Amino acid sequence: MEVKLFGAFVAASLALSSLWAVPINPGDSPRSRQNPPQSAWSHEAQHAQLALRPRAQNEAIQFGVIGDAEPGRFPWQRVLPPGDRTFEELLIDLQVRDPDFVVQLGDFVSIGTEKKYAQFVGVLNRLAARPFFPVLGNHDRANPHGISDKTLYRRVFGAGDYYFDRGGCRLVLLDD
Repeated sequence: MEVKLFGAFVAASLALSSLWAVPINPGDSPRSRQNPPQSAWSHEAQHAQLALRPRAQNEAIQFGVIGDAEPGRFPWQRVLPPGDRTFEELLIDLQVRDPDFVVQLGDFVSIGTEKKYAQFVGVLNRLAARPFFPVLGNHDRANPHGISDKTLYRRVFGAGDYYFDRGGCRLVLLDD
């Protein structure tokens, strides 16, 4: 089994602890700890997209990894033209590389509000042609540094802990 990883942008090495690829038993199916939402970007919807391009047990898989996609680490990057388009440029680059899927390691919004989630989903709708699997980051919660509220994440994507199988590998994504 061969796994190729496109490390497009990894902001924090600790974020990699949220993604594990391990050998699997044939016949296992994707699982999550709760029922998925009815969103086009839910884990289940993305699994269905992935199933359209099946991989055999010993076939190589390729996937991209992006970390900290929130627009601009500094306030002036979020308001001054042209703004921070790094995430959009990475999505475009990854589509050209034709990975099986893309994993985003959290912090895709600056704060977990409906407006920020809607903007992020708008970018995905425009640019993400491959299955997209996010991991929940602290900024993706309603209160990044307080009580953990993951309601919006669950509504759009599903459970924080989930896994899926691809080409003889099980990929485990955890909200750690």
